[in-house]
Amino acid sequence: MRKHAGVILSVAVTVVLAARVEAATYSGGSGTEADPYQIGSVADWTILTATSDDWDRYFVLTADIDFGGASLTPVASDTGLELGFQGITFTGFFDGDGHVLSNAEINLPEGWYVGLFGYLDTSGTIRNLGMKNVVVTGSSYVGGIVGWNCGNISLSYISDLSITGTGGTAGGFVGYSNGQIERCYAAIDITGTAWVGGFVGTGDGEIIESFAAGNVVGTGDYVGGFAGYIGGESSGANIRTLTKCFAVGEVTGANHVGGFAGRMRYNSSNITECYSAGKVSGSSYVGGFVGSRRNNEGIVTKSYWDMDTSTTSTSSAGIGLHTYQMYQYASFVDWDFNSVWGIVDGESYPYLLWYENENEGEGELTEGEPAEGEVIEGEGEGETSIEGEVEGELEGEGETPVEGESPAEGEGEVLPEGEGEVLIEGEGEILPEGEGEILIEGEGEVVVEGEGELPPEGEGEALHSFAR
Repeated sequence: MRKHAGVILSVAVTVVLAARVEAATYSGGSGTEADPYQIGSVADWTILTATSDDWDRYFVLTADIDFGGASLTPVASDTGLELGFQGITFTGFFDGDGHVLSNAEINLPEGWYVGLFGYLDTSGTIRNLGMKNVVVTGSSYVGGIVGWNCGNISLSYISDLSITGTGGTAGGFVGYSNGQIERCYAAIDITGTAWVGGFVGTGDGEIIESFAAGNVVGTGDYVGGFAGYIGGESSGANIRTLTKCFAVGEVTGANHVGGFAGRMRYNSSNITECYSAGKVSGSSYVGGFVGSRRNNEGIVTKSYWDMDTSTTSTSSAGIGLHTYQMYQYASFVDWDFNSVWGIVDGESYPYLLWYENENEGEGELTEGEPAEGEVIEGEGEGETSIEGEVEGELEGEGETPVEGESPAEGEGEVLPEGEGEVLIEGEGEILPEGEGEILIEGEGEVVVEGEGELPPEGEGEALHSFAR
């Protein structure tokens, strides 16, 4: 009997292995680091979503994929309704290679761990990925790219997304994160209940040189322009550090509402060299930068908020400045304006140089400061690559009619020009081309308004100004 059982087992294993080989019929590749599986079509993506055996492999996106409004299931989605993740996590390596996934919906109103990837485990990596025109709806741990992140995400972005969390913990980019995220952004509006942030719902890890641009609405507590809650799961050894980040847009919640973070907990939670700008509204514990800190826990250094646009001069932490001061290089003491930040002195909020300087264009900016209205010309088209794409303006128009605090100074609020719009300056429409490059149409010409500083010298550079 044992002999026959061994034969049966051997046959079963052979069948399983054969089924795996047949299932992974991607456009190319073998799933190794040297030869990753190639994802270049809706069919390829469908295979990836359905083949959990491959979720520890290597993948590369070889083309933009337009899903045509189709409904998607998250990669590494939750398979149960019990508390805690019940599925198989993604532990592989996904390289977007600058391409974009667009025009889809992820509709799981009662689902947990909802995003393009449901659960990115500690050894999982996502990089160089763009995502736009996608509607994401879930209950808890809801994010555009990832619902629950324990891994590493870099040089990725989402734009023109609608994120809704019907339960708790929803973020524009990720719902919950105790991994590392670097040089990413979310240009979207998000709606949720509690623990809602423009970039991350609950931040329990490290986020570096990233930003959120859009309106954040939470019907409950712990709502922030960048993070709803910092320091969520335990008081253990987690590194909870948000460094060199910013948030622009309106923030509305009930209690514990902040322009940057709604609530901080544990002294291992740190915010340094960050800022926020935009109206902040709530019932209690409302702060221009941080809404509240439990027992004064959490450390905030070298961080600022715009008192005029936020309409509040109080905050649990951070330094309040007027809009004109937020536009001045000298206001940001000990900030790294050599390799991290740029600013058009007197005309813009600080911006991140990685977003500005990933340039591959042939146009060359002239040296020196332009006079008002001067056109800086170059040869060929000026390109700005941010490993993704953005079209037009990052908008945050109008006000959310929620009762909150009245303006701190003067009558009414001071809003950025264009009713809260965050503009990416430069002539013409910003269009995608090639591998995540953004072209500013025209013949390499960029109009620089006013007398501002040029960004660090390079080719094909354009000024991106988060100006009023």
